[in-house]
Amino acid sequence: MRGTRIAWISVMTLFVIVAGDAALAANVTVGCPGGQRGQFTSVSAALNSLDVFGPHTITVTGTCTESLFISDRDGITITTPPGETATIHAANATDIVIHFFRARRMLLQGLVIQGGSVGVIVNFGSDAIIQSCTIENNSSDGLHPQQNASLVVENSTLQNNGGSGITVESGANVTLSTYPNQRININNNHYAGVIVDGAFLQVNFGTVTIENNLGPGLATNGGRLLVFGDSPVGPGTLVQNNGEGIDISNGTSALFYGQNTIRNNGSVGLQVDGASVQLFGGSLQTGAPDGVVIEGHATLGVNITGSAEVIFNGQHNIRGNGTPGADPFFGFRVRVSRASATVSGGTQITGNNGPGILSDFNSRLQLGPDLTIAGNTAGGVRLLHLSLGDVVAPFRSSQYVTCDSTSQLFGELAGLAVRCGHPDEIVSSQKLASGIRR
Repeated sequence: MRGTRIAWISVMTLFVIVAGDAALAANVTVGCPGGQRGQFTSVSAALNSLDVFGPHTITVTGTCTESLFISDRDGITITTPPGETATIHAANATDIVIHFFRARRMLLQGLVIQGGSVGVIVNFGSDAIIQSCTIENNSSDGLHPQQNASLVVENSTLQNNGGSGITVESGANVTLSTYPNQRININNNHYAGVIVDGAFLQVNFGTVTIENNLGPGLATNGGRLLVFGDSPVGPGTLVQNNGEGIDISNGTSALFYGQNTIRNNGSVGLQVDGASVQLFGGSLQTGAPDGVVIEGHATLGVNITGSAEVIFNGQHNIRGNGTPGADPFFGFRVRVSRASATVSGGTQITGNNGPGILSDFNSRLQLGPDLTIAGNTAGGVRLLHLSLGDVVAPFRSSQYVTCDSTSQLFGELAGLAVRCGHPDEIVSSQKLASGIRR
């Protein structure tokens, strides 16, 4: 009898524990504005009804005019019914629309987030995933992870914001990653597409398009950048039609791998100032080799300066940069000034307006192996003002490699058209287009 009573107490205890755990998880619905019977009329009201620890799911329909501050919570999903979208519009134009503060396991899914100062802030160690959302029409940045936050963005659009599409700073860790048949679009923002300031950004699978932003497509100031461009479908990572292409500066460590296209971005495509950048070729799903394409910029395809070190190794193409009719000494496919560069592994520098490469002001340049320079309107390579050039065969150039009387060219020079030591090769431009670093 006593054993039966103990067993009954144990069963009751188990029931209470299971029932208590079930009570912690909740699924609630929100209908805006007004809602239907059994629905909350705002996301804030739904949040206030839930325990601090989830998992909880809030399913939203309609347009909710409110600003959400989600603090010290765990396991919240704010989503929409399958195939639908819902809108969170800031209660006031000066508000942050959604602010995660010390919040863990947050998920935003299928939402349009708009009308505030910043669309979404993720900070103070929060972690979040943003899936299939549109963040638009905010007066400052669309998305702003900071202060050691962790964020993953998938299949979303950041557009028409008054600042940048996304600013990653203060030790935040952000990954842009989605399925190959989906894309992340960062476009038409009034400053940059993406800013990285003392933080980490990784782009996976070549499923990101950054275009038509008024400032740079991507700019970094310190921190680390990894861009993996190969994708089974689509153009890979695409940075085009921005005020400037990619600007990497102030101690940033960056690696680009595979299929990345930097196209038609104002005066300069890729600019590296006081940073370390490596660009490696990859291969497509078919096995065909691929790499970075830099084309269609008015003044410079690549500008490397300020003690930077850059390595191009792979089947990259730097082509069609420079404006016809411009002064040939101002428009270069690749410019290396007070810095060092290695260009090899199948890279092609072809069809540019002006010389293919300028190495100037005590710079170091290694050419080859398997580098091709051809069809540039003002020659192949120029070494000026105490610069050094090292040739590693096979280096194929149908155009002159020249150096002034202060510079040196050495290495495997057989078969190259070389003209060095001539005082008329001492030419240099102090006149650079706006935004181009010296």
